Amino acid sequence: MAKPINVEAQRVCKILDDLVEKLEVTSHLTSELFTNIIAQDLSLDQLFSYELKNQLQYHAQLERSFKENNLTIDHKIMPDDDQQMTDEYRATSKKLQKSTSKLIRLILKDKEENLHNLRRLDDHRSTDMADFLNYVTKMRDLWRIKLSTSLEEQNGKDQVVEELTTKNKNLRKRLKEKQTAFANFQQKTDERREQLENERSKLTTERSSEAMKKEKERERIQNKKQHDKKMKELKEKRDQLQNIYTTELANLTKKEDPENEEKLRKDFDRAENNCRDSILNYDKDMEKNHESLNNLKEQYSKVQEELALVENLYRGKLEEKRRKEEEIMKKQKLEQERDQQIGMLDKAAEWIQAHYRGLITRRAYNKKGKKGRKGKKKG
Repeated sequence: MAKPINVEAQRVCKILDDLVEKLEVTSHLTSELFTNIIAQDLSLDQLFSYELKNQLQYHAQLERSFKENNLTIDHKIMPDDDQQMTDEYRATSKKLQKSTSKLIRLILKDKEENLHNLRRLDDHRSTDMADFLNYVTKMRDLWRIKLSTSLEEQNGKDQVVEELTTKNKNLRKRLKEKQTAFANFQQKTDERREQLENERSKLTTERSSEAMKKEKERERIQNKKQHDKKMKELKEKRDQLQNIYTTELANLTKKEDPENEEKLRKDFDRAENNCRDSILNYDKDMEKNHESLNNLKEQYSKVQEELALVENLYRGKLEEKRRKEEEIMKKQKLEQERDQQIGMLDKAAEWIQAHYRGLITRRAYNKKGKKGRKGKKKG
């Protein structure tokens, strides 16, 4: 660690070091320790010097008297101006203060050995005092760093703080712009996604409707077998009639029955006309069915192509969404890291500013002290 920059800073560091040492010793002087000393449960002759042993015993007596007379019902220290406080109680309080100072000085003569022996007697340190000691130690370390900072280092730190502040402002401005652009992009993406969802729903409905129509046409076309069967029956019936007619005509020719022959001929012509009409109707129906089937196939192909385009577009949008979400996650991670860096820079800036204010105060104090000394010399 760097050396303090002047004599006053060295004095302050020395005072803080002494304070930490005294607090460390005080944290071992617990009520349990002095209670055990009074009860004569501990052997002090082999652990401490004669003077320190007597001082511990004397201090234990003062501790007991102080607890009995100078504490309130709530175990709080009674103020000196309290009506119940007597001169004897006040004297006990002052004696305890002097005894504490003397006891700490005796222990600090051989600090390591005496503290080691105290820990052997009673290792229960005061928790509140230990916490306070930690705080004071941290404060001493901070003051030591503060008092060891030179002017050149402070100017360099000021420049770093200014650069970091400017960089922080620029980063915040860029962050705001990025957030605005991201919000606009997200809004447009949501609108486009909603539009694509509507188109997809519409195409799905149309596809279902076309599928139902095609199913009906398929059922109607499947009736062709029944129609073929019926045509076959009609042809067989025509053949039978033809045979009957031929047979009857031959018989009539033999019998020379003109009236029956004419009647049979008319029946035959009528049956043949009916058969021809049925065949023509069937051909027309088949042509219409073929045309309907071709139209349906063309419409189905178009719908399939449109659906394939929409599905490709939808898959592309999903992939784009996934990529955007990954980018958002990366941006959030980078923003968190940047926020952490900014937080560290802010803390560093506050720390440097605090030390700079301390340096300015010390300079002012040094100038004031120099002016005072010059005035005394002139007088």
